[in-house]
Amino acid sequence: MAARQSQLSDKEVAKERRRAERAGLAFTVKDVVTREDIEDAVPKALTINMEGVGNTDKTNTWTSSGWPPWWEPDSTYAFSDPRELEDGEQFPPDAISEKDWKREYDQRWDCKKSLTDNLIQREEDAHFNAQLWMAPCVSLNLETLQAIGAGQNIEALILEIGDYQGPAALLRDTADWLAGRREWRKSFVPVLDAAGWRA
Repeated sequence: MAARQSQLSDKEVAKERRRAERAGLAFTVKDVVTREDIEDAVPKALTINMEGVGNTDKTNTWTSSGWPPWWEPDSTYAFSDPRELEDGEQFPPDAISEKDWKREYDQRWDCKKSLTDNLIQREEDAHFNAQLWMAPCVSLNLETLQAIGAGQNIEALILEIGDYQGPAALLRDTADWLAGRREWRKSFVPVLDAAGWRA
């Protein structure tokens, strides 16, 4: 449902209709959106309570129940984890900030694209980032990866891979795929290649 002060042009309506169809959504244009329109568009588990505040103000309070957990897209493995050295010192933080990383590699969520297109791009970003992390890593082997998948002291195993400074999640997720507990992602290829895995 779209609502605006000024009327949408035919071109804008056609564009929004295509985006809605790609996302599997219905699309309706309303000149004025009413409370009934909102109630009709949301799951029946939602209720809207009206409360008076003061003498003149009115606040609309929208409460809900029965919502599923909020969905998060898969990680792009962009940043390493902070790890402690034996003497208690920490590795320096990543040399590049999250904002700078997204700008440099153009890994931002694009509001002009559909959800599907954004998720496809995130998978490409995850693969690119995995390649960056695995390029200097030559000490990873298949036995270590399988031990991570078996749940054996995962933190210690990852620390044993001395030339790997990437996120633990990348190794853990790849190991979970090897153990049959996770769906395939293209980003696992650089890890499996570094470990010497052959199909």
